[in-house]
Parts: sequence; C-alpha cells; structure tokens
Amino acid sequence: MVEAFNEMRKQVHMRQQHLDHMAHHDALTRLPNRVLFRDRLEHALKIAAREGRLIGLMFLDLDRFKQVNDSLGHLVGDELLKIVAERLRMLTRESDTVARLSGDEFAVLVEGINQRDDMVPLAEKVLDALEQPIEIAEHELRITVSVGIAMAPLDDVVADNLIRDADTAMYSAKQQGRAAYRFFTDEMTHVVAESLQLENEIRSAVENEEFLFHFQPVVSLRNGELYCCEALMRWQHPEKGLLAPEVFLDVLDESQHHNRWSRIR
Repeated sequence: MVEAFNEMRKQVHMRQQHLDHMAHHDALTRLPNRVLFRDRLEHALKIAAREGRLIGLMFLDLDRFKQVNDSLGHLVGDELLKIVAERLRMLTRESDTVARLSGDEFAVLVEGINQRDDMVPLAEKVLDALEQPIEIAEHELRITVSVGIAMAPLDDVVADNLIRDADTAMYSAKQQGRAAYRFFTDEMTHVVAESLQLENEIRSAVENEEFLFHFQPVVSLRNGELYCCEALMRWQHPEKGLLAPEVFLDVLDESQHHNRWSRIR
C-alpha cells in the first residue's frame, strides 16, 4: 500500500507539472506563451531596476504569413511557425526568453544589457536568419519579419506598456516596407493612432460605399480609336473630399476587411 501510494503521488505530481507546462507554454512551438512571458518580463523589470541595467524587448511579426496559410494550408503554416521558433531559440542566449504571443507574433526578452545599441546585432541576426530559405512539404518558402524594439526603463517600466511600445515599433517597421527593425519612439504612438483612425474610417467607407471608380479612356495613337478604359479608384470622403489611392490603399490592403473589399472590387 505504501508503494502504491507513493506511485500514485508521483503520478499526480507529474500530471500537475504537465498541466502547469501546458498552461504556460505554446502547444505548437513549445515556447513560453504570453502569460509566462509577461511574468518573466515583470521579474526582469524588478531586477533591472535594482541593478540599474537595461532590458530589451523585441516584438516580431512574420510578414504576409496569412498568404502562406491561404495558399499552402494551415499544416504548412504550423510547420513554418515551428521552424521560426527553433531559429529564434538558436539565436538567443539561455538567459533570454523567446515566446510565441499569438498567431505569427513572437517576442524576445533580453536582460542584462548596457545600452540600446546592444540590441542591434541580435535584430540583424534575426532578420538574416529568417530570410534564409525554408523547405516544407516540397515547398521552398522565403519569408521576412518585421521587428519592433522597446527598452526599459528608457521607454517604460510597466510590462504591458513595454509590450505595447514594442508592438507599436513593429507596426512602424511594417509601414516602412517590412523586413526591418525599428526602435520605439514617442512619435510612433501618434503615427499609429492616425493609422488606426484611418483604418476605422475605411471600414465605415466600405459600409457606406464611399469608394468609387473613375474611368479614364485609353486611345490608340495609330487611329484615334478607343482602346480600353483604365479604372482609377477614389474615395469620396464625406469631410476631406475626393482622395487618391496613395492615401488609403496600403491601409485598405492590410485591413481585416480586405477580403470583403475584394468582393466589392
């Protein structure tokens, strides 16, 4: 009975460890999840404040990952995420924390650094490593990643705010062409706020059918006959008047309503 009880207690302990691991790790990549990452970040912030050191937080998002899922299927997408996770693990130190926050979003917590520029070599290694070809199910994939970097205590000393700042910097990297890294600045907050406002206005514009086409005739120089018509999209904004595509097209393309717009188009 003593042996049976000890065995049962051992199994219960193992199950508890397993459940605890599942609660704090991503099932697909085995990386720490958002909950565990935030706990480690808060702990690192306390140590950094006590020792007077800096913390670097990298927020990573795969560029155009949705296209991989849509064209090749979710199984290929899942394999891609696992390979990305492994490459990030290989680039970082044991003392660093690599986490999958959600979807194709990853984060890296770097402790014990002395200055902002200490994050640059790692950011460049990440960009280079993830640009290397990836072979999955007879498909050769080439992906890029956008990286945002926030520093504590230079940018913030609250965990959630630091994550938000790194996310904002990542969004800025995407806006400026993707496949790049950006450090957070206060100016980015205003730019992102304007972009979000524009996206909300675009959603309303789609609902209100404010997008329209102007047709420009194309005439043959040989005989003067009408060859075809070029369709030029415009936005009839209720307050700003007629807007050209460069104002809204990039945001429209990235919007979650892109599929809906495709049907309208």
